[in-house]
Amino acid sequence: MSILRRLLILSFFLVAAAPGARAATGDQNTPVALGNGNSLALYGMTFTISGCTITGFASCTSSGVNLNLENVAAGRGNIEFQVVNSTPTNAIISRAANAGIGTTQLQFTIAVSQTGGKPAATATSLSLINSGIRSIDCTGAGVGSGVCITNTTAKATLDTFSGASGVISPTTQALTANSGSLQTLNTAVDPFTDTAPNGFSFRETLSVSTGATGFDALTLRLNNVGVLFRAAPEPATMGILLVGLGGLAVARRRKNVRG
Repeated sequence: MSILRRLLILSFFLVAAAPGARAATGDQNTPVALGNGNSLALYGMTFTISGCTITGFASCTSSGVNLNLENVAAGRGNIEFQVVNSTPTNAIISRAANAGIGTTQLQFTIAVSQTGGKPAATATSLSLINSGIRSIDCTGAGVGSGVCITNTTAKATLDTFSGASGVISPTTQALTANSGSLQTLNTAVDPFTDTAPNGFSFRETLSVSTGATGFDALTLRLNNVGVLFRAAPEPATMGILLVGLGGLAVARRRKNVRG
């Protein structure tokens, strides 16, 4: 029993001391403004924003809409960040009933790189999370006149991947239910291969579109959009853990033989 106890303690300290054993520790939990050059450091990776624009403005920071990129607790081995409005009651982007035919769009690029001083992490898959409201009321004057058209969309898309393969491009999630309440939809988990270790990028586009005017009431908005990556454990850490567990198995076998 003494050997078992010592090996268990040794393997615990080996894993605890390994650089990759707690890769998620030190994640950046303070939101950053959705502006060019700003970044989040999560699970050994740094996600840096560039090319951020909103319809009608030169950049996200010049739009007057206070948007943030923030970390979301998603469990060990998962990296999730989302775009949110700094005022929780406000949407990221939206269009009113009298906005007319058209689209409001938010677009930016995320470059992913190795965080200095942190153990390597490898992305293995991703999914897209879309949360918002798509509500159309055709009970008024538009009924029977052909004015009340429901081809309105609120969606998020990931595309233009660089340095990565195995991702369905584009990966899109659109709000589908006509409901006045908030709905949240997730895409399937897409296999993801980082072909340039800790050096890939992708573009995210959020858009809300209206097909026609004349609705009694229309709410079309994206409240928050998240991206969830699955990250593989750092190989050296897993090796140390397996060595420790292997030692326990050998010691247990020897004890059984002697007993």
